[in-house]
Amino acid sequence: VAPIAAQTTPIINVTIRGVALDGDGVASRCLLVQTAATCKFENIAARFASVACIETSTVTGSASGLNYIYQCAFENIYIKASASGIGMLLAGEPAGSGGNRTVFCLFRQIHITHDDGIGLKLADTDDNAFINVGMSREAGGTGYGLEIVGDDADAQDINRANFFFFIWPGPGGVYSNGSKAKHNFIFGLGTEDGPIPVSVSGSAKIGYIRDDALSNVYWATVGSSAVAIAHTGTTSETVLATITIPGSSIGPNGRVKITTS
Repeated sequence: VAPIAAQTTPIINVTIRGVALDGDGVASRCLLVQTAATCKFENIAARFASVACIETSTVTGSASGLNYIYQCAFENIYIKASASGIGMLLAGEPAGSGGNRTVFCLFRQIHITHDDGIGLKLADTDDNAFINVGMSREAGGTGYGLEIVGDDADAQDINRANFFFFIWPGPGGVYSNGSKAKHNFIFGLGTEDGPIPVSVSGSAKIGYIRDDALSNVYWATVGSSAVAIAHTGTTSETVLATITIPGSSIGPNGRVKITTS
């Protein structure tokens, strides 16, 4: 689903409903949606694509004034990924400078079975809502259930302000990496079958509230000192740094965490 080469406007108001798509390990994608707005994809089964069963991206230079996936809905979808393939890949303009991404879209009632590939991968997204999304990893599989990429070396790879309203990433867990992955939050991280691993790297941030009420809300930096201090230890009180905490920055019953490096 994409504009033809000569077209200067996005695909608008297209609905695809009630189809089964089989990549048979040969097709790179079962459903590729490029440069589309206010479209709807529902009651779809997709399986065995070599790269990704469902992928969103954009067509470079097309769709004057709107070169991204905008306000589309993906609902009631079942995906069975190939052994190394991705279930659903949400991206933007290939090798672009940024700004063209999957944005303001709805993803609801989606189940993904995956293996060594990633179940749901966010590669370039902004302000999307995910409701009732679950991943099941095959026995012996190694892929993450949910990966949110914020690679600092790539001008794209911005993933921010995505909100998940109950998601069960399965044993593959959640992995967020890079400082461009930020302001993403999970309301209801499913753990009914056991602990779900959540890991971050490269200054990525993700907050979540588990379905057993335990939470991880990332810390905000309110002050820092860039001055190195050499100190070998003493029994006397020693001022290493003075940091001002702004008023009302932690709220009632808030906490302050001090880290050193």
